[in-house]
Amino acid sequence: LTHRRFEVFAVAFIMIVRVKLTRARIRLFIGDSDSNEKKKSSWRGDGDDDNEQNGYKTSAYGESVDEDAIWDANYEISARFMYASVIRLRGLWTKSAQYISSRADVMPVPYIRELGKLMDEAPETPWEDVQKTLSKCKGLLENLDNI
Repeated sequence: LTHRRFEVFAVAFIMIVRVKLTRARIRLFIGDSDSNEKKKSSWRGDGDDDNEQNGYKTSAYGESVDEDAIWDANYEISARFMYASVIRLRGLWTKSAQYISSRADVMPVPYIRELGKLMDEAPETPWEDVQKTLSKCKGLLENLDNI
């Protein structure tokens, strides 16, 4: 049980760190203030190299990126990580991920695509495991008859 709690904590921690790293990438590649623009210019050697075309800014690293592209890349990687984690954790986590994959109105597309695989391809739980769980909850199941 302790190991499982640690796994859940680790998944949550990694997801939070990925969001923080994405925000740091946005500040690094795009910048969020005039002071960052000055830093970028000084990294390039002069201040006249700041190219902006079609809404994309060429950073000090020579890549044309925008904030949406950085977030989309993060969503792709995080969705794959979440899918692998849910497969490993099983149980309620699988059901929760199946529900999340049905909520296209609040979740990014990569999460819908990756977690949607759980609708048809979720691994089965062996019947012996289900019987063990039900036998532990025998008193609980008997009380449900009154409902």
